[in-house]
Formats: sequence, C-alpha cells, structure tokens
Amino acid sequence: MGKKLTKVLAIAACLALGVSVLTGCSGGSGDTTTSGLSVTETEIDNRVFNYGVTDYSGLHVNGGIDPHLSYAGWGTVRYGIGECLVKISTEGTIEPWVAETWKMLDKNTWEFKIKDNVTFSNGKKVDASAVKACFERLLEKNERAVHVLKIAELEADGQKLTIKTSEENPILINWLTDPFACVIDVSEEVNGNNHVIGTGPYTLDAATTEKVIVKANKNYWNGTPKFGTIQIQSFLDGDTMAMAMQNGELDACANLSYTSLPLFENNNNFKINSTATSRSYMFTFNTKSDKFADANVRKAVTMAINKENFVNTLMNGYGQVAELCYPASYEYGDSKVNGPDYNQEEAKRLLADAGWSDSNGDGYLDKNGEIFEISWVTYRNRQELPLLAEYAQASLKEIGIKVNIDDRESNTVIEDVSKDFDIYSWAVVTAPYADGITFFNELLTNYNIHGWSGEEYDKFVAIYNKASLEADSSKRAEYSVELQQMLIDNSILCVMSHNIMNIVTKDEITGLVPHPSDYYEITADLNMVQ
Repeated sequence: MGKKLTKVLAIAACLALGVSVLTGCSGGSGDTTTSGLSVTETEIDNRVFNYGVTDYSGLHVNGGIDPHLSYAGWGTVRYGIGECLVKISTEGTIEPWVAETWKMLDKNTWEFKIKDNVTFSNGKKVDASAVKACFERLLEKNERAVHVLKIAELEADGQKLTIKTSEENPILINWLTDPFACVIDVSEEVNGNNHVIGTGPYTLDAATTEKVIVKANKNYWNGTPKFGTIQIQSFLDGDTMAMAMQNGELDACANLSYTSLPLFENNNNFKINSTATSRSYMFTFNTKSDKFADANVRKAVTMAINKENFVNTLMNGYGQVAELCYPASYEYGDSKVNGPDYNQEEAKRLLADAGWSDSNGDGYLDKNGEIFEISWVTYRNRQELPLLAEYAQASLKEIGIKVNIDDRESNTVIEDVSKDFDIYSWAVVTAPYADGITFFNELLTNYNIHGWSGEEYDKFVAIYNKASLEADSSKRAEYSVELQQMLIDNSILCVMSHNIMNIVTKDEITGLVPHPSDYYEITADLNMVQ
C-alpha cells in the first residue's frame, strides 16, 4: 500500500503544480487557449462534463445550494458557483480570493479590500456594499455563522469593507473560509434550487436532491471555464457510482469507496488523484445512556476495536490510523496525544470491574438482569460508516456487547437523533479552517449530543473559551493538544482514521484534484484534453 499510495499522491502533487498551465485567458468571447488547443466559445458551450459524488450529507435538501442555509454552502463552493473573500491553500495557509488584502486594525476590527476586477455571474461588479449585503443576509439565515463570526457591525466604502465584532475573534479570517461566507448577489432573489448568483466559474442552472446542473459563467473574472455544462450526479450507493464510472456515464467521481478503487488502478483509461485530509471517521458516546455513564466502560469499547485493521482491511490502506482529531503531520496532530492501544483483554477487565459478566453463558455480558445491548446510529451516504458500524459490531461481540445498527440515509440524523442512541458515528473535517481549535466548537454546538457534563466538562469548556480568544497560532496548537487529551482521558470521542480523499477521472481529464481542506473541487482549470 505504501508504494501505491506514494505514487498516487505524487501524481496529485504534480497535477496541483500544473493546473496553472490549464487556465484559459480571462474575459473576451472569441477563442480560448486550452493546453495548446484552440477551443471556440461555441465548442465550450457544447462540452458537457458528468461528475459523480456521494450524497454524503443531504446538502440539497431544503436549501439546495443556498450557501446561507445550513451546510449547503459546501455545494456552492465545491461546484464552482461561489467564492469566499479568502481561501485555504494546499499548505494550510490563508490566501486571497475575492478579497485582495486584509488587516486587523484592533482586537475587534478587521478591514478588507475587495479586488477591483471581481464580478458576479450576472456581470455586476463586486464591491464592499455587495459583500456587506451578502453577509447581512448570512447573519439573518445562519445561526452557526452568527455564533462563530460574532459580527456586530459592517461598513462599506467603495472596495473597503470593515467588519467590527461584538467580542474578540482572533481567527475571523479563518472562519471566513467557511463556504457559508461565499459571496453571492443578494440584490436578486436567492433560491437554492435554481437561482444563486455567485462569482465562480460556473452558474447554477438547477439543483435537486439527485442532481446539480451548472453552466459556464461567461463573465468569470479569473479565467475561462472549459465546459458549457457540468452535471453533478448524486449517488447514495457507491457501487452504482463505480459502475457508472466504468461504463463511461461519468467523466469523474469523488470519494469512491476504498473497496472500489482497485477497479481503476493500473488502468490507463483512468487516473486516481489522492490527498491526505483531516476528514476523520469517528464515534462518540451518549454519556447519559445507562450503558456509557462510566468512563471506563467507554474506554473498554475504544480498546476493543482494532483501528489499524480497520484502515488496512476495510479502507484498503487509504487512510491514516488516528489517535484523535488531526493527522500526525499537523502541529497539533496525533503525534502529540496518546490514546489507549487496542487490547481486548484489558477491555474485558474494565468491563468486569464495572460489574458486567456473562452470567448465563450466552456470549453476551449482563448486569442486574439486563444484557449489554446498545444502539449504534450512523448513516450510509459516507460509504465507510456502515462498514465501520459492522466492524465495530463484530469486534464488540468478541467482548460480549451486542450492537444493533441503526443505519440512516444521511447525517442530517444529527438533528433528530436526540438522546435515542448509545453510540453515534460520523465523518467530519476536523480542521476545515486551518486551525486546531474550531472543531471543538462543533463538539460544543452542532455535535453536542454526547451529553458530557460535570467537573471535567466544565474544565474543558473553560480551556476552550480561553483558547478561542488566543491569537498566537503556536499557543492555539498547545491548547488543541490539551483539549484532545481531555477527550481521550474521559473517553468522549474515538477517532478511527483520517481520510485519504480520492477523485477518479478519465485519463484525459485535467485540473480536477482533491484539496486537503475538502472544500474546493470544480474550478476554471477543469478540462478535457483529447
């Protein structure tokens, strides 16, 4: 696996370095140059690109791809419709996008200069007033944005946008990389299913739960899109998506299951482009459940599941075994924290100390006449999650725990799972903002289903609150390590692996490679070279 993965990552790196060669001439309507080939605008209009994706979180339900609603902005940015003031580079730094420069004037005031040449897809110039109006709508529609941005006042003067926060927010610039903050024209009615005016290389034509269709933005300010139409097809079943890729229905697809990737290896008709990300597969406990109120019982479960075997067998090696939230290469990553080793015998001892035993010899533990039976809730549109649940089911049976799997359609389950579960597993990008603290905000808000409370929890929240106001990145990294170790020591969260993201393309496709942040996919560089 090591040599194969190294080769794949090397290919992705080479493509990432080479995408600038593929960028067309910006502006104008005549011919455009595409990797040395002259392609007319009419020919571009006739070019169609078919892209398969996994419907991993029901993004298009309700909001379609209106970035201000829930997490729908991921689709807005990924599909080339919207762009933010700033973006995350492949090295994890913040770089300009719609904004040209920015600076922090004082602890509560930021100033941005909007680039002079950026236009919306309807041809309107993007100025500070347009961004101000966009952010005002964002704050009306998205509670998460209100919570993390902490914007108290917005001022617009030509191309200068001033943001004043209600309290210190030292990483406001990081939060503004979130797709909810992509700049859209709100002077026109916004409809996430058919009308979102952004600044990206493509414009929204239609969005449903099954398909998103985008068209070339002929007013794009930063290059020339190479396809007249892109159809993004959503698949609930990864095997179906792999079959569509094999039979030519798709030109590319993202996040194939690891069991399907060998179908495209050593095949000159396809390329597998991969990159390491902080998207992680994890599970949390319901500490209010009578089964998991005891931290040592929770620890026993984490020790009974072999992470290395999960990565090497079920993920075909396309992952990194995790200690907790972040890959080891990060300043605040796995090399800095210590989790329990796989040890089923020690797990059994911890359970016995907690009063669990197999009193009737049926293979399952019981206590006070009640069998150790739990509900494991997950969702199927991240294809590895049902595999993780089944793997855990088999592993925990070996130590006498009966697992019932509740496999739902998408991770919108987090909104209705309430406390009717014992374990919940999901996949999430832990460092989407190039920061080691922001993920803990998710644990305290959107994913606050663990029910953790008490003295240790209060200490955790106090450290998080202090860390969230820290402007020094090295100190934030130290706080991140401390917070992660607390999660490990209290057995609140178990992270199995960090994802190696993949995009499979036909051999002639260029300019489509995965990004470590997991935000950016379709750009003006996307091309098909004959």
